[in-house]
Amino acid sequence: MNMSVTPQAGELGAGVSVSDYRFDEKKATRAASFFAKKFEGEINYMKLIKLLYLTDRESIKRTGFPIAGGQYVSMDYGPVTSPIYEAVQEKKHFPFWSCFFKKSGYDVRLINDPGEDFSKSELDTLEFIFERFGSMTEWDLVKFTHDNCPEWMDPQGTSNPIPSREILKRVGKSDEQILGIAEEQRRLDIMDSSFLASE
Repeated sequence: MNMSVTPQAGELGAGVSVSDYRFDEKKATRAASFFAKKFEGEINYMKLIKLLYLTDRESIKRTGFPIAGGQYVSMDYGPVTSPIYEAVQEKKHFPFWSCFFKKSGYDVRLINDPGEDFSKSELDTLEFIFERFGSMTEWDLVKFTHDNCPEWMDPQGTSNPIPSREILKRVGKSDEQILGIAEEQRRLDIMDSSFLASE
């Protein structure tokens, strides 16, 4: 995940710039597998997309960071994570994802188990989302996200990016908290870069 802070004069809200979260294909695949296994390995693709968006949103609310990450966009049927939408619809090749999932009509089928590699916080979030939304149909979830995710704006037949900062604000993060989240991620990115350089 990459986030940046761009200080400017005036109100803090105008001076905090948060870039998109980096997409974690392995975490996204394992989160999708978590939900698919709740439905005997096969789940409606729109329902899966909605559950994964709500998972990231809840994780951002709890910790400031998503589980899967990626570019979020408003589409006609609500907010989605763009790379997850592309993976589910097989519009783009994701090598790890494609080892474990296959689209089958309106469903996505789990063909292999990628295993689980979640922190306790991530697993708690996944369980919370399933308990709250798992019994809803895909159309229930479309209506729920339209009514309860104010970061979504009706794109009227197109798709529009949802800035990560907008989600952070909509889940209740203050400007000071957003600034702290961006600074923490910048610190983690530096550590990741140093680790990769040492390999």
